Amino acid sequence: MEVATVTPSVNQVEYHVGSGDLNNVIRKCQSIGTYFMSYSPLCGPCHYTASNSLITGDLVTEIASHYPNVTGSQVSLRWIVQQAIPDAPGYVPFVAGVIPKSDSASHIASNIDLFGFELTQWDMDTLTGAYQPAGTTGDCGCP
Repeated sequence: MEVATVTPSVNQVEYHVGSGDLNNVIRKCQSIGTYFMSYSPLCGPCHYTASNSLITGDLVTEIASHYPNVTGSQVSLRWIVQQAIPDAPGYVPFVAGVIPKSDSASHIASNIDLFGFELTQWDMDTLTGAYQPAGTTGDCGCP
């Protein structure tokens, strides 16, 4: 921001269950009026094991089992999306949403189908408290 002539409207950052808000980017975005958007929400570039996969891992699959016809990947994506919905459990101002990548029509359809269920506060807190798969710190040098 020291050299910007226009405040960015959106900052896209790796953010997913397990990563946490590395470098406090959400808070920084909020302080300057910039929306925060997650990329790699299913942990595309990070390292994970089968048990902590954000698509079929133990935590997201267990939480998905509480909702009819919901998958682990939908739980992972809904956790982020729900942070952008006012009055929803886990709402965080200035989280704009998520942009998952897919080249499969069925995965794209599944990724869009996130609004037929709402995660409970307990589910949101449990997912927020996860520390795996870990994210990677960036180079923004945010204070």
